[in-house]
Amino acid sequence: MAIYDDNLSDKMGALSVDDHWIELGLDDYIQTQLKKIKNDFESVFSWDIHKSSEFNQNLYLNITDRIQENLSMIIDEIDENEFNFYRFYLQLIVIHEDYTSKRYKESYVGIETIVKFMETCTFDESNKQNFNVYHHIAQATNAYISLTLKIDSENLLNDVKPAKNFNDTEKAAICAVKARIFMEYPPKGNNIALELTERALALHYLPEWLLIWLKAKKVVRHDNAPYTIPGDEEINAALYLYKTQTKPKFLIHAYQLFKEAGYINNVNKNYGQSKYFFDYSYKIAK
Repeated sequence: MAIYDDNLSDKMGALSVDDHWIELGLDDYIQTQLKKIKNDFESVFSWDIHKSSEFNQNLYLNITDRIQENLSMIIDEIDENEFNFYRFYLQLIVIHEDYTSKRYKESYVGIETIVKFMETCTFDESNKQNFNVYHHIAQATNAYISLTLKIDSENLLNDVKPAKNFNDTEKAAICAVKARIFMEYPPKGNNIALELTERALALHYLPEWLLIWLKAKKVVRHDNAPYTIPGDEEINAALYLYKTQTKPKFLIHAYQLFKEAGYINNVNKNYGQSKYFFDYSYKIAK
């Protein structure tokens, strides 16, 4: 698996003066500060999402509606006072899309909501260790939008560690957040996500990052060849989750992969292998 690349943002799309800055009449000082945030911090605007994924901007309403629908679906499923990774990255996408579609005030309200929520919310063990990264992304994004709107943002980054000082665990978490966001910008975004999760796992092997890798790997495999049997890496990842995890969010994906492998082997008349994988799916389903 590839190692973390500190220049990933540059490789995925060179930074340039944002057209929004000129349109808003931002002076040279503010533009310099915005460039500094893009280069020195990991805000949602540092990743050149549209350019890197070759996203069609005309699909803005479609992606925003879809993300908003996903957000509304999870509200009833989670503890409203607990930080949720899924909700976090979906909210970041909405904020990014609002900003790039010149809905600046909406994007500001969105990031302020995240920042205030993170001041009082609780974190489970899997998210607690990455709090500094989530805080970094939220505050850097907040500072970027605030500067754009000429709102006082001088102190927003005072307690935020610059990206160049991240340790491997923090670098891995950044890669994971980016990966999950890029998966919402297919098809090229899926390939970017797969690369990012490989980097995350190489830096810090977490079941949460493995789960994102499995999702990205499956989507890319289906894009390339819909009826290809999951490879050994996917099978081993699913076995690892099955043997080490008890939470449904992990076991569901292991179950789905085993069932898919069983079905495709059955279609190909590899009945022994088919039974092997179906047996695992049955064990999880019990």
